[in-house]
Parts: sequence; C-alpha cells; structure tokens
Amino acid sequence: MIRDRLKRAARMLLGRPEPQQRPPARPPASATAPSRAADLVRDDDEADIEVDSAMVAEWLAEGRPLTFLDVRELVEMRAGHVEGAHLMPMGQVARRHKELPRDQRVVVYCAAGARSLQISQYLRGQGLDDAWSMVGGLGSWLAQGGKQVVPPPGGHLNPGQHAALTLQAAERLGIDPEARSGTIQEIRAGEAGAAAVVLGIAAPEGGLRRIEGLGHDDLEP
Repeated sequence: MIRDRLKRAARMLLGRPEPQQRPPARPPASATAPSRAADLVRDDDEADIEVDSAMVAEWLAEGRPLTFLDVRELVEMRAGHVEGAHLMPMGQVARRHKELPRDQRVVVYCAAGARSLQISQYLRGQGLDDAWSMVGGLGSWLAQGGKQVVPPPGGHLNPGQHAALTLQAAERLGIDPEARSGTIQEIRAGEAGAAAVVLGIAAPEGGLRRIEGLGHDDLEP
C-alpha cells in the first residue's frame, strides 16, 4: 500500500496519468530462460524496467559501463549515497535529465524502488532506453555489498545541493565564469580533515562534467 501511494505521488510530480488497470503481464510460453531482471514479479507497467541489486553487481563485474542515478531528496543523500552516483532529486529530473550519459546504462535508485520506477519510465520516454529501476533501493545495494559514500559532518555544503565555483576557482581551473554553477555530487573526508568535494557542471552539449578535488573554499552556495 505504501509503495502504491509513493507511485501515485511520483506520477503526480512527473505529470503522468494514473495507468489503466490491466491484468499482470505474463512471459511468453517460449521463454525458457528469462534474465533475472525480466524474472522479477511486477505489473505490466513495470515490465522489463526493474532489476535487482545482484544483477547490477553482475553488470559491474562484467565491466559494463553504467551510471547510478540517485533520485532521493537532499536530506536522504546527506546520510550516504552509492559511490560515484549522479545525484539528482526526483523533482529536478525533468529539467536536468540531459546531464545523464546516453551511451551508458543508467541504474536509478531511491529508498525502496517506487520513485526510481517512475523516473526510469520517464527517462525511457525521453530516449534513455537503457534506464533501469533498482528494486529495494539503496538498502538492497548495501545488503549486496555495494559501496556508499557518507559525507563528513559539518561544512556549509551537502551532497545534491546547488553550488558554484568561486570566481577565483573558476579562473584557476580555466572554467567560464558564466558556466561555473552546478550541483555537489560527492563530499569525502580529505587530508587533515579537510573535505574533498566533487562539483558536477552540466555541459552545453549534454552530459555532466565532474570537477574533483575541490575544497569548501572553492565553492559558494
């Protein structure tokens, strides 16, 4: 019931209508060896779009390039997120989805799987045909042995929030001052207790440029 409520709320945020009630989709009789992703229990609105964390781990072990997309709220991201994930709260996906790579598999996750399901459907509608919703969310990934990054306490910046390079940092890095704004993608504990921050800046042609090794003094809210 809770998941159904989250799904309805997600559809409202994305402006998607409630789907018509249909009987559950059944695999064709000729399908003798379905993949683990297709073997999950779901309704036809979820067909071929959900994947479990074990399969994601297998994709990584096989060396398949993929991007994790975290669509939780900022307060959830502050408690930790998948290592290297692209942080993009659900309400920002409609205007920021062009930051996502078109040549990689995109694994969307949230806390439980309801929000990520809706976002995966939306992304496929935008042409990202290899977008997948990870069943069970972050908790499932951690239970599978996946890594996460937990930002150090303190500081005026947090994962997922908007930030910009200072003019001095932009000049030092050779970045156009008019294109120095982005989102915090990661914060780690650096040397001598200083934080090492990753800022993501959307590229004009699409995609995201990740600027690593920044300090808090290099950024402004």
